[in-house]
Amino acid sequence: MSDIATIEVALSARGLLSFAGVRILLDTGDLRMIESASDLVRTDPPPQGVGWIAVSEQWRPVYALSFDLTPQVDAASAARPVCAVIGDGRNFFGLLCDDVLVSRGEPLAFRAPPRSMLGAGSPILGLSSDHGRLVCGTDAASLARCIGTAIGLDRRIGREVAET
Repeated sequence: MSDIATIEVALSARGLLSFAGVRILLDTGDLRMIESASDLVRTDPPPQGVGWIAVSEQWRPVYALSFDLTPQVDAASAARPVCAVIGDGRNFFGLLCDDVLVSRGEPLAFRAPPRSMLGAGSPILGLSSDHGRLVCGTDAASLARCIGTAIGLDRRIGREVAET
């Protein structure tokens, strides 16, 4: 099954993350928790991160992403009110969002993005429209690889653990 076909099947239950004018649709299995950003520990953040969130009795890194899906550390990004905890069951990380919606609706029909629109290592697996607004489809592993590449890590970001 192709990546696009896989994402169409998996996204019948939707987790929609909104930040920096971007709307990202995840498989609900990849959206593990929705937390208030006030629950973050912001001391000694990870490289290019904004803080840490407790998940399964371990501290996991939290990032704020820009419009081009690169880690961004600035006051506006760090002030986003919601932390979406994303992961594949073993590896978790947080993304600060302006809004997170979870719904069971009709699955969106995704199309492969034109190669000219995406840079190398882009986490975007498909594009769709939801009520006339662009939605980018992805999964936890693709986002983790994208963030890990941007901050220079050779391993998946969800394995980082802080000692506080």
